[in-house]
Amino acid sequence: ENFLTYQEVDALSRITITSSRVTATAMLDGDDQIYAYYDKGAAYFNGNFVHFLTISLTASQQGGARGIFWGMTNDLDDFQGLINASKSGLFLYVTHSQSPNVKRLQLAELDSGTFYNETGGAGYDISTGSVYYLKFVRDETVGTYGTFYCYIYSNAARTTLLATMSITLHTSAKDYQYIMPMQSYDATADAAK
Repeated sequence: ENFLTYQEVDALSRITITSSRVTATAMLDGDDQIYAYYDKGAAYFNGNFVHFLTISLTASQQGGARGIFWGMTNDLDDFQGLINASKSGLFLYVTHSQSPNVKRLQLAELDSGTFYNETGGAGYDISTGSVYYLKFVRDETVGTYGTFYCYIYSNAARTTLLATMSITLHTSAKDYQYIMPMQSYDATADAAK
């Protein structure tokens, strides 16, 4: 995919886009209105779908807030803005806890402003500098409104499975328009609520 076709909202110049990658540098937990997106058209991601993503975390601050690696939505905003406006979407984010010193991938659904972690909520611990090859799958035949899966692989061919995360979707089967390979959290807006 050519990421140069993506749009960028980034007044603080945190994001760098090349044809093959989207990189966030020095993204802070209070950064507001920073994201990259591609408009696939209304209801492009409908029914069952598969989507591929490759990620690598090169550095993060211990005890920092969540950083959004990937999202699929119908509205454009930072993560906290979507929550505050009661919007919906699917997301992959990373946290870096203070103690223990762990960087963890988490899968989430935002459903009309309500945040849900993946089923079980354990996530998957990742290592700085490692490359992970992901496959997202939505299967509308599993559960009342479908189930969203994230398969994590150690190789580009996606044959060596490291872990599977899933979330049973909560109130309806939603179609999505925008894909967001990077998004600020805006913890400042969260604290101001």
